[in-house]
Amino acid sequence: MAENGVALGGFGGGTIARPNQERWGKVLTIAGFIVLGLLAMLVSDFVSQMVAKHYHRYREWILMGLFLSGVPLTIFMAVAVWEGILCGIRLFKELKWWHLLWFMLFASALIFRKRSSSEAYSNPVDSAASFRILMVGGVGAILLVQLIMRRLNWLNSLITGIPGVLTWFTLVCMLSTVWSVYWEWTLYKACEYSVDVATLAVIVLVIKNSEQMKTWFEWTWLLYGVLLCCVWFWVPVDPGDALSNHFEYGEQGIGLIGVQLQGLFPDVASNDIGQYGAVISSVALCRLLPATRQRKHLAWYLALFGFGCATMLFAQCRSAIMGFALAVFCIFLFSRRVLQGAIIVITGAITFVVSGMGTVAWEYLKRGQSTSQLTSLSSRLSWWSVAWEKFCDNALTGLGAWAAGRFGVLARLGHKMTASMHSDWVEIIVGTGIWGIIPVVVVMVWTWWVLVRYIRNKNADGIDADLCLEAIGVLSVLTIRMFFMTELSWHAPLSFFVPIGYAEYLRRRSRYQPGQLPKLLFRR
Repeated sequence: MAENGVALGGFGGGTIARPNQERWGKVLTIAGFIVLGLLAMLVSDFVSQMVAKHYHRYREWILMGLFLSGVPLTIFMAVAVWEGILCGIRLFKELKWWHLLWFMLFASALIFRKRSSSEAYSNPVDSAASFRILMVGGVGAILLVQLIMRRLNWLNSLITGIPGVLTWFTLVCMLSTVWSVYWEWTLYKACEYSVDVATLAVIVLVIKNSEQMKTWFEWTWLLYGVLLCCVWFWVPVDPGDALSNHFEYGEQGIGLIGVQLQGLFPDVASNDIGQYGAVISSVALCRLLPATRQRKHLAWYLALFGFGCATMLFAQCRSAIMGFALAVFCIFLFSRRVLQGAIIVITGAITFVVSGMGTVAWEYLKRGQSTSQLTSLSSRLSWWSVAWEKFCDNALTGLGAWAAGRFGVLARLGHKMTASMHSDWVEIIVGTGIWGIIPVVVVMVWTWWVLVRYIRNKNADGIDADLCLEAIGVLSVLTIRMFFMTELSWHAPLSFFVPIGYAEYLRRRSRYQPGQLPKLLFRR
């Protein structure tokens, strides 16, 4: 290591040495860009006022300026699309058979219709449910054939490490079928989730190196990115429904921007759209700020970052924004960019105070709701209080996994179109009691422990450091979302399984390479 170099370990993700002068030069460069950004914001505010006042007088010049600014933007988008195509071609060349299984699980989780709890109870297997059962059953059949024909013995992988804890959770859920308020629903959901966990165990088993692991990451983000493109496709086709404007908000619309993005076909809730946008933005930011400092396809990831942020903002999902903020903090922290992150935070705070944007941001986050609606977390607290009462009455057993929330609590409260308790923790504890919440806590703590311990290790470098940073960014978003939506315990938690699977991959690799990974990764 050079004397004037600084290791990227500790809180970083690599061993690349960087001279102190180069580091401070980059800091000053970033500070200069921030100052220029502040000036640009003030100038743009002044220009917008002048344009509004003198538009008719200088219309030709204004149109010419817009045209000229559109030329570099068009060039940038063309470069970004080309880089994206190259990335896609490379990814498709590296796909394996298990990528198809992952896609089948993704397709099975798509929603093509909404139905009430009474409809789900009276007619559980309609055409859309049949498609879901076909996809999940197909994955399960393929895995069983692999096992029976002795092509791939994945049982040990299923009961080992973090997947083993998820199997423990699945068995608890399946046991709750005995006393479930709707045992058929609980039984099917438990079988469905067991296929999800088995697929995770198989993928962790068959992936042999970090390059294959990266294809798993990118395949997952590609699937969610395509889903978001489908969501945006309906905006020009059917803007009245794709940009929802609920009547109860009156003529003002929903929140500050007046509309809320939602998916039509397939049906994607605004909260899920916001989450997917936050995940895509976090992934793009990790690619723009890699732990190894080796950037590739800059234009593509800049465009992807903007796409994810725009999706997240139009979805108006506050918990997704909170998760993205945590992800940004972790990305700067664990990529050894603490000083840069601090400068951005301080500058942003000053900007909000000076420009008055803080008031605008608060109005956006209120989303047109009253103080009582905000304090009740959009009526979630009333649901959770009833669920807590149910848990206190059935602390050791619960009312049946996946059935307790929808049929035992929400349906009796009159919310027949709501499918879950909008919280992983509440959904699990009311459905399985104390025995179901324990393995979930173990999974979350274990995953965070492995990822943080690895990225802080001084020997972490190369593609593994970048993937670990990416896994932490995505896990940050989903950890916050767990408190407000069912993400880990709901089929199919693909985005959640990626950082969990990567943590298990690191844990298993440490058993054979003890000198390259931290020793405190719970090897058994």
